[in-house]
Amino acid sequence: GGGGGGENMKKNMMPGVSREGNLRKVRIFITEAEIKQKNNRTARILQEIFMLLSGMEYVSLSLERNIPRGTKDSEFEAKMSVTSDMVEEKIKEEAESGQRSNYVVLAHAPMIFMKLQNVFGVLMEQIMVSLAINLPYADIVHSKKSGGAFIYTYDKRFIIKNQSETEFKYFLSLLKPYYQHVRDNKDSLLARILGMYEITYHGKTSYWVVMANVCYGQQILHSRYDLKATSDRTSSEMERRQAVQVLKDRDFQDEGLRLAHAGGKVVQQLKNDIKWLVKHRIQGYRLIVGVYVERTMESQRKLFEESGHHGHYGLLNNQEVWALNEDDFQNNSVLRKQRALIYKMSLRLQQKLMQESENLRGSKSSGMADSTLRESTIFHGIPSTPVERKGRMRKRVVYVGIIDIMREYNTKRKLENFWRRTILWEGDQHSAIAPKSYGERMIRFVSQHLKW
Repeated sequence: GGGGGGENMKKNMMPGVSREGNLRKVRIFITEAEIKQKNNRTARILQEIFMLLSGMEYVSLSLERNIPRGTKDSEFEAKMSVTSDMVEEKIKEEAESGQRSNYVVLAHAPMIFMKLQNVFGVLMEQIMVSLAINLPYADIVHSKKSGGAFIYTYDKRFIIKNQSETEFKYFLSLLKPYYQHVRDNKDSLLARILGMYEITYHGKTSYWVVMANVCYGQQILHSRYDLKATSDRTSSEMERRQAVQVLKDRDFQDEGLRLAHAGGKVVQQLKNDIKWLVKHRIQGYRLIVGVYVERTMESQRKLFEESGHHGHYGLLNNQEVWALNEDDFQNNSVLRKQRALIYKMSLRLQQKLMQESENLRGSKSSGMADSTLRESTIFHGIPSTPVERKGRMRKRVVYVGIIDIMREYNTKRKLENFWRRTILWEGDQHSAIAPKSYGERMIRFVSQHLKW
């Protein structure tokens, strides 16, 4: 979900891809050493995502499109290990470059995630193309609080998120009940998880999750509510003045939101999803409510020009955008090699996506396992009541989803709850309370302030 990058950068861009801003223009750092440290971290993340993309392509080539019906328990435990040597042998490009990057990508439950992609109406090729098309210059949204990072793919349809090992492994243990829940609830508001991967490179392992963007649409949002159902959270001036305003619980409480229809369905589905989260001891999740307000073509164009690319995300106070510029690529031979490979990969993947799309159109069965490909009636946007802007009524569309669904209420969270309740006297207005209380608080909050 910004200024110019220079002529050298533009010459290396793919046709049709605009690039605005670089690390040094996003934020002013105190020292050159800090800039170098952040550049190194950014380069490492981009290298890992390239490795992830290579692993995804290998998995896609290795698995058959005709997905078998039903599921086996063994499919939830299955892993596919992809090494750099295997990628070179199968795709026959990196070996020709004369340089090697030794890495291992471990794809967890690859067949299950292909079935989940089927349930959610997504092709693996769509994810890969959307990721590859601007990867060398992708903006990385970095959390100053947790140290984690994520990127939006080119069209903002998907998110690639760096997850902690603890949360990653806990959610893997819940993959079977998650799969069953989203299959049985086509309107589920739970984050749509599309793949889970471990990457080992230079002796370090990182954990990455591929998911759908809950606020994906064809236009830039007007605002996004980030809700934990507590009355003491309010947006800062920085969060409100962005092209996409980030608003919080107090703002939602003051303004409310009225849906044209489907409000009752949203609340009922929220209850179903929270029941699942409580059962599996998950809390700390956030309800995201994205609001798009109809704009004229001129105002849309002006928004792009004035806010730049970064402004379209809607950043929280504890987030900042990292990116690389052309000098960083010139000083890093691995990045230059990967950039060249990504361009070739993007063209190859686009051709495969066109072929797969043709195959789907030409077959009633679409090569799918069964008829689970169902469009949600609320995930892709819900009409809201019109709002007046500049003397005329404008249409509104609302997007709703639950994110951060991998956090277990473990001993650490229990101790935090005890500390905040008994020492800091915060009562139940914080995010570390027990799952049942957290869920009940969320349902009360949404039922009270979401109207229809």
